[in-house]
Amino acid sequence: MDRASQALVEAFTADERRSYRAVAEKSNVPRSTLHRRKHGGMSKETKA
Repeated sequence: MDRASQALVEAFTADERRSYRAVAEKSNVPRSTLHRRKHGGMSKETKA
């Protein structure tokens, strides 16, 4: 699992929901990447 997917799993399955900004800062993944993945976007590795 890539970093963005792992960050989303950890952030959005916890009891408290976190903002994309907070997750991005904690995981060192761009906020736009997290948002795109959460809404069904694929990673560059998966697209290739």
